[in-house]
Amino acid sequence: MLMHTYASGAFRFKRRDRLVIIVDILKAARHGIRKTGIMQNVNLSYDQLGRYLDVLISYGLMKKDGDIYKPTDKGLKLIEDFESIRASYSSNEAHVMCASPLFSSL
Repeated sequence: MLMHTYASGAFRFKRRDRLVIIVDILKAARHGIRKTGIMQNVNLSYDQLGRYLDVLISYGLMKKDGDIYKPTDKGLKLIEDFESIRASYSSNEAHVMCASPLFSSL
């Protein structure tokens, strides 16, 4: 993991997984948004976002109406499923950390 120290502390920078980027794009477009809005919300370049949008549209996860992008029902279901799995993983991770003697002093 990349670390950058700053006067007030340390910041962690972590590369995002492709699935996380896809879900972030779908979430940003949840209520309909233009390409530049998605770029700003998800922090992707124009070229990167274009490649992701092509894939999302081809898989039926995103639709384009004029210059507005919006997730399909299938895309909304992916967001829901991803967030459910993420919440389940987070609660299991917290449970394991609390039960582990390695983390008992934290």
